[in-house]
Amino acid sequence: MTLIWVFTTPDGFYWPMFLLLAWGIGLVLQGVDAFTSVFTPAQPSEAQIQREIDRLTGR
Repeated sequence: MTLIWVFTTPDGFYWPMFLLLAWGIGLVLQGVDAFTSVFTPAQPSEAQIQREIDRLTGR
């Protein structure tokens, strides 16, 4: 996008910064999701796991 900006309007408004900002926000959120438990739901209890097994097996 920066190359398109350079070749079309190098003296104009630097509009690719919005794309770079959005990409950067996405990278940060992906890093937070990968290396922390902020977006991870709580682990299910053994009782919840057993209820789900019973529900799926028809007991």
